[in-house]
Amino acid sequence: ATSSPDISDKTFENAVKSLLELLQPNLDITDFLSYIVGIVTSENETDDEKLNAMNEMLQELDLKFMENVERKHRK
Repeated sequence: ATSSPDISDKTFENAVKSLLELLQPNLDITDFLSYIVGIVTSENETDDEKLNAMNEMLQELDLKFMENVERKHRK
């Protein structure tokens, strides 16, 4: 299994669920939730485009998480 979350092989609904699970421990959850709701409810984008947007967000989250981990170690 890979360490970074990959939602591209799941259905759209599963992708949203796994995204929400990943976001649970995040402090900026309200920002992300409103962003997800924006993606999910958008009528201008296909499911594929929505999945891409969520994958990009996951990568950003991953980077933020790593930055936080590194900051804690520096103290």
